[in-house]
Amino acid sequence: MSKTNVKGFLCAFLISILMITMPIMTINYSTQNIFENNSNDSINIKSSSEYNYTGTYEGGLCTLGLKIEKTSTSWINQNQTSILIPNNNTYNDFSYSLNRLDVRAYNLYDGSGDFDIANDSSNPIDIENGFTITQEFTTPSTPDLLAVETVNLYVVHNLPAIIIKSYIYILYIFDEDFQEVLGGAFKPIEDKIKDGWISLNISSNILEANTKYNFLYLIGMRGVGDDDFDPYAFNTWKAQNKTIPPDKNIGLTQIFNGIEFTPIDDDNIMDMLCNFTFQKIINPKNVNLTCEINNVNYIPTYQKSLSTGSLGYQALLSYYFEESPFEETNITIFTNETIESLEIEVKHYYVHEIKASGSFNVTNDIIEWNISYPYYDIGAYGSELWFLYESDWELQGFYNTLGSEVEVFFGPFNLYNESYYGLFDLWANPLGVGTCTGIYQSPNYCSNINSKIKIGEDFLDKNYLQLGKTIKFEAEIRNAFNEPISGGNGNITFSNPLGLVIYQENDLISYGGILNSSEIDLLTSNSVGTYRVEISWMNGKELAFYTIFIEVRHPEGYISPELIILIVSLISLIGGSIPASYIAKKYFKQRHWEKTLHNLFILSKEGTSMYDYSFGIEMKNPELISGMISALTSFIKEATGSKKNLRTIDQQDKKLILSHGKYITAAMLSDKDLPIIHKRIAEFTESFEINFGKHLLNWRGEQSIFKGAEAIVTKYFPVSTEEQVIRGVRKRLMEFRERLLIIENPMDIVPMMREITEFTSHYQEIINKYAYKDFNELIKISEEKIRTEKS
Repeated sequence: MSKTNVKGFLCAFLISILMITMPIMTINYSTQNIFENNSNDSINIKSSSEYNYTGTYEGGLCTLGLKIEKTSTSWINQNQTSILIPNNNTYNDFSYSLNRLDVRAYNLYDGSGDFDIANDSSNPIDIENGFTITQEFTTPSTPDLLAVETVNLYVVHNLPAIIIKSYIYILYIFDEDFQEVLGGAFKPIEDKIKDGWISLNISSNILEANTKYNFLYLIGMRGVGDDDFDPYAFNTWKAQNKTIPPDKNIGLTQIFNGIEFTPIDDDNIMDMLCNFTFQKIINPKNVNLTCEINNVNYIPTYQKSLSTGSLGYQALLSYYFEESPFEETNITIFTNETIESLEIEVKHYYVHEIKASGSFNVTNDIIEWNISYPYYDIGAYGSELWFLYESDWELQGFYNTLGSEVEVFFGPFNLYNESYYGLFDLWANPLGVGTCTGIYQSPNYCSNINSKIKIGEDFLDKNYLQLGKTIKFEAEIRNAFNEPISGGNGNITFSNPLGLVIYQENDLISYGGILNSSEIDLLTSNSVGTYRVEISWMNGKELAFYTIFIEVRHPEGYISPELIILIVSLISLIGGSIPASYIAKKYFKQRHWEKTLHNLFILSKEGTSMYDYSFGIEMKNPELISGMISALTSFIKEATGSKKNLRTIDQQDKKLILSHGKYITAAMLSDKDLPIIHKRIAEFTESFEINFGKHLLNWRGEQSIFKGAEAIVTKYFPVSTEEQVIRGVRKRLMEFRERLLIIENPMDIVPMMREITEFTSHYQEIINKYAYKDFNELIKISEEKIRTEKS
């Protein structure tokens, strides 16, 4: 066949195919639109074009002076008390208004008692083969709750002098099964030769009636600056033989020989020489304690007392004013019974505000705020100085009046029931009179625009639009916590493929987190193609901006004269829309992925725990988790015969995502199994091995080599402002602990405690919720060192 005949044959064949296809396509348009994706996933794709907006800040940020006053009262033969709090005060000639009240009721106890385990020290008995001894006891049947106050032990020892180490009496209170430490005492040993009774003051504890507990006693040795101690290898606690005279055996007595606990010989007739005093704790369930503020009743929450000198439970209530009060605030606290020991403390927080100003600039996907804080000397006479910023902003830098960047701390602050974060200068460095500047970045409050077509009386979501239809757009306005935000002022712009604006609407208000356009008639005189929809929104302190591109098509039943072009467009659209839809869906599902993270574990190839990191509350015993991961991975490989490494462990609402490197295995505990977490943990594993590779091959348990690991973690797994604050507070408390431990002169405790109090006053709520045990340990250490001075 000639080339001419071949061309003619192909043309004829193509024409016949087109003639057959045309009626079929007409039928398809009239029954089902072949452009339509049957899934509900939108193919709207976010614009990659550059944004460039500017504007002014219109929120409530300010330079703020804070002054805290305290009013205390004791109860004597009464069951209620009233306190009047002034609505304002004047400091350094500046007027301060009442912003917040913290009410604390403590010392909920009713009398004292004592308990004997063994008291006859006339013939003390040595217990052989153990340097740690435990004595079981059962608390009295009344009261319902008690707090052990002072424990007396009979000890005999002659300790050798060691220049570089000191000796410590150590006593713990454990539950029956030794699962939890409920209280304890640490007391430096001054007399190395002792034959007699010693007294140990126990830290805050609450025990239940008629319940078994254990005392655990030993002597520890600790070098200067050491956090840990080594047990002294000889027993010094003495026992009583209760057959002479006959007496009741209190409970099981055990020794630890370096390997395990075992009962002592003749345990049925032996108890350790010990007694203790206790306070009778009032159960909060039995006390109807109510706080009335300006004739409105509030019920406080309860927790164990942490403060020095208080026992049992304490009732806590924080009250925030919605606006500056115009008159005195009356606080009345009452109970259903008289509690003679009860103490009431009210902290009242006064503030002086200096209005801040600022502006924003949006470039591409970055929203940056420049806030100017007027500053003058309002921080005198004990007032604190704060610079407030919005709670979901991220600090980029803070500059004094000379333009120099300064180190600042930050924490949560509520101003008349509005939540902010605040910057403060803990070291009170001079900032200079004038204007300080804070640079911040804020999140984008929009990540989705829905397109709708009117069908009948309803508007239905569609991932395309059609000429000749009535359409509208809905933009979702949500904050960083995915909560809907109402109010503000927004704009919607609709542009054709040539970039010409065919519809624009201004002054739109978000209702329930939805910014709605009016109904738009999409006339048939417009062209088909890819249109652009762009929204912008602001409420004076937060921004939203978003763009999608959406396909506009001909009406149903329309046949283009250029059918070949139409077919090509069909193929292109079908081939492009599916991955685009998939990408959009995948992107939406992975929003806020970092909030699903819990804990990161680094294991050696042998399964040893090398490093762990918590994205919030610390996990107990990360070594057990590491061992479980290693064992499970090995078991599955052996059971299945697979040479591939395990990638995911799915435990219903928790997922363990694994990445295997040359030297380590990284494991992320998360709420969701998302591709982005797999990608990030693989990148993290590679970076971790690059940074620490030379140490990993011969690692022998040294934790100090991973000092820079946290920076790598936060690079691949960014944490929120709140998590940064929590980790920063806990880190700061650990630094205080290390400094307290090396103090030798008890007189140095006082200035140290002032510094701790200054710091913790800024983070009271965070410490109560996340760092309770860390703070409690500071109290225990300081109490012990102060008692050393008194003794």
